[in-house]
Amino acid sequence: MIENTFAIIKPDGIKNAINIIDMLYKNGLSIKEYKVESLNEDILKEHYAHIIDKPFYPKLESYMLSSAVVLMILEGVNAVEKLRELMG
Repeated sequence: MIENTFAIIKPDGIKNAINIIDMLYKNGLSIKEYKVESLNEDILKEHYAHIIDKPFYPKLESYMLSSAVVLMILEGVNAVEKLRELMG
């Protein structure tokens, strides 16, 4: 079944973004939409609402604000499961 899923290339992955994107394509996923963006606190609080009360959240927020990220909508057969396998 063709699915769409959301993925982020986070700050430490930016320097390897081309290799990451190549790996996604080689594993049957294509990029339906993407943008490079610097996130803000409001976006992070919405995206990570399920863990905002965890003690590690402030470090995560700081990390995600440290540089731009690549936001992607990926498409492919069993895209959700495939991305989980690839990302560990």
